[in-house]
Amino acid sequence: MLDGKILKSLDPRKAVELTKRLVRAKSTNPPGNEGLASEVVAHFLDETGIEYEEHEVSDGRRNVVATLKGSANRPSLLFTSHLDVVPPGDEGLWSKDPFCGEEANGLIYGRGSTDAKSSLGAMLCAVEAVAESGAELSGDLVFAAVVGEETDNIGIKHLICKTNVRPSMALVGEPTRLRVANAHKGIARFNVRVKGKAAHASTPSMGANAISGMARVVLGLEELASRLRGGRAAGCPTLVVSTIKGGVKDNVVPPDCSITVDRRLVAGERVEKAEAEIKEVVAASLKGRAMEGSVELYLSAPPAMTPADEPIVLLARKAVEKVTGSDEGPCNFEAYCDMGPIVELSGAKTVILGPGSLEGSHVENEVVSVAEVEGAAKAYALFALGALSGRTKTG
Repeated sequence: MLDGKILKSLDPRKAVELTKRLVRAKSTNPPGNEGLASEVVAHFLDETGIEYEEHEVSDGRRNVVATLKGSANRPSLLFTSHLDVVPPGDEGLWSKDPFCGEEANGLIYGRGSTDAKSSLGAMLCAVEAVAESGAELSGDLVFAAVVGEETDNIGIKHLICKTNVRPSMALVGEPTRLRVANAHKGIARFNVRVKGKAAHASTPSMGANAISGMARVVLGLEELASRLRGGRAAGCPTLVVSTIKGGVKDNVVPPDCSITVDRRLVAGERVEKAEAEIKEVVAASLKGRAMEGSVELYLSAPPAMTPADEPIVLLARKAVEKVTGSDEGPCNFEAYCDMGPIVELSGAKTVILGPGSLEGSHVENEVVSVAEVEGAAKAYALFALGALSGRTKTG
């Protein structure tokens, strides 16, 4: 009965319109100019009469946080997704303006439509429906639109460390095709450097070509990446050589070459082991050569996982099944997201759920399905009631 009441209070078209407005609010990061998107969220909350706060994170960048109060001293639930989007890249490769926010053929077009402004729009729609349904919540429902997820997770870290928000449970809006993800990968990023010896290009034997040495290192790392995948397409550790720099001049044997390596960690893996594997490849690749290699870890964040039998996972799956008619079971989210800091800093049991696909993120001509946006709004509302044991108020 309560499920029907909450769905009756919900207008899924609002989630679609909000997503379009948010896409039009250009909020690329870098540089981190989420202000226009923050204003869209704040304006919607003003219209609905839901009280909220704006938390200054840095240099005018603001999280927008709204709370529907429940019974005191009971488990609370955090709904969160991010305001920032990656830059569109070469706009000549887009068929439409990257920030058009247009709807056509059952799709919403534009940067951030999938990652992750459709999650924000659907969450806002769901929070409004919960507020209007007359449901009594056993704990607080907190909504947070945060900055900085695409670079350093500064927004969610500020929310957990600098405010009084202490969720017991959390749902992070990211593109999962409306499938419940209970785990995501961690990150370890490394600078790898090969130091050789300069010489005139006409006498290469007098030097030690650092680029040639690095080529051997890259091939060794590719072989390591293949072993890590073990024939699997997803749910496995990954390694990518992501940038390379080297050389001084076109007639000089290059004395230096450096690369960056992005290593993704699955639950149970340790950064130390990943670093040792890369160091082993570098040493083996340069063995017997007159050059030195070094490996430096410059960024790391651990993987996160919520056990599949936790109530939050089961409740999220149940909500999705009610909306879509199917439940494919929990999955791994292949990228890193705000689930990591939430689990690490608060210990909250966390899942990831949202419209769109990871494969459709950070690419030109980004789109999201209108049907998935509407479905996400319904699933979020049902999940909030299930997680917070909502019941109808009586006079």
